Amino acid sequence: MEAVAALRPGQNEHCLMNSIRALIVDDSSVMRKIVERSLRQAGIDLKQVLEAGSVSITMPVSSPATPKPY
Repeated sequence: MEAVAALRPGQNEHCLMNSIRALIVDDSSVMRKIVERSLRQAGIDLKQVLEAGSVSITMPVSSPATPKPY
């Protein structure tokens, strides 16, 4: 089954792939670079790329920001 994103009126499929933020998680730094390069070669406009060597490292990156008490 292929996932399909809903398009807004006046939006084409190319717009969905503009300015993508990517989180690439792999224990191999070489594989993370290969994934990033593959995405760019596929024509995906990567606005921001975050990398992590394990899932436990991604938790602070991927969790919503918590408000700081003042």
